Amino acid sequence: MRKLIITLAACMMALAAAAQPPSESEGGPQKNPSIMDNIFKRFMVKGYVQGGYNYFEKDEKSPTISYQMIQTPNGEIQGPPTVSYSNANYFDVKRAYVFCRAQITDRWYFWFMYDFCGIVNEYYLDFAAIRGGKLNFRMGAFKHPFGLENPYSPTKQELIDVYSQATVYLAGCGSDQKYGVQYGRDMGLLAYGDIADKHLHYELGILNGQGVSSSRDRNKKKDFVARLEVLPSNTFKIVASGQTGYGNALGFCPYTQNIAVGEDYERHRWAFGVEYKSTGHINNVADYWHVRPLVIRAEYLGGKDGNNPSDGAYLTVGIPIAKSWDFVATYDYFNYNKDLAGMEKTKYVAGFQYWFYKQCRLQAQYVYTDSNDPFLGSYSSVLLQTQFSF
Repeated sequence: MRKLIITLAACMMALAAAAQPPSESEGGPQKNPSIMDNIFKRFMVKGYVQGGYNYFEKDEKSPTISYQMIQTPNGEIQGPPTVSYSNANYFDVKRAYVFCRAQITDRWYFWFMYDFCGIVNEYYLDFAAIRGGKLNFRMGAFKHPFGLENPYSPTKQELIDVYSQATVYLAGCGSDQKYGVQYGRDMGLLAYGDIADKHLHYELGILNGQGVSSSRDRNKKKDFVARLEVLPSNTFKIVASGQTGYGNALGFCPYTQNIAVGEDYERHRWAFGVEYKSTGHINNVADYWHVRPLVIRAEYLGGKDGNNPSDGAYLTVGIPIAKSWDFVATYDYFNYNKDLAGMEKTKYVAGFQYWFYKQCRLQAQYVYTDSNDPFLGSYSSVLLQTQFSF
């Protein structure tokens, strides 16, 4: 709550600055400028909500096996296995965000993003050191640039589950209990820009390495992250990214060995991907086409936590097939620990989405997860979701 109050105070200060008439260096004096005009011109508020229905059905050929721990005078021992075939279905709200951008001057702006589950996900200042976008600095809490998918908003992603398994695990979006759920974000300083006539985009940063859910960095070491995008055309790009540093284990993770809770461990990441997005078509029948391109995205990601290696790859396609309708499909493979047996998981996704107003859509997808993990097994999912964005 204290962090939220401080951030809101900073936001109000940005509003006050936005209400001031621009100096001559920012475009010259204005005649009787309206305070409200300045606020609406310099201050933007947006948000979105995603929620729906989820149905999960276990594959009876691959049940969930659990073990009850039995307390003995010599400590706990593993008891006999319990086999279960569990299904589940429920409605939920996956994401609900509001975010604002305050343009303080023509070179400074402030960004704030609030999650209605009670978390301030992003708050940072951006400074344009060189005009034209060649060099910018960002300081605060923000999405780090590792991986092709992580910087993308869920409103732009084709999948209801949003990101691939490799991105979720390696970028800190979830499923890694020792790192915690950090929503693909961290705190630090980032330099970024576009050069070579915008055919090259770069990002270089120094981060805490512990994400945004921790009140402070849990060790004295910092992480370094880098990203390079090569854009031969406005429809195709090649992306390489990496991160190196140290984490501090927040909890026990079943995918890794020999990393104790509270222990510092080496944490390295690397990724290489490509993406094609058509420019689309604009006509009088369906004006959604210009925001609904044909999308083909593929990426390989790898990582190492201590001495535990992991890697995976995915291929995602989004194909406009009719007015306001898209077909989406994904092949998604990830091995959570290449040194242990039964750590591979493959997901197959197919479905449709219907755009009823620009960034508002209905989605329906079938997911089959093939897993060798005896504690998880294989299962099928039917996911339905609505998205409202403003």
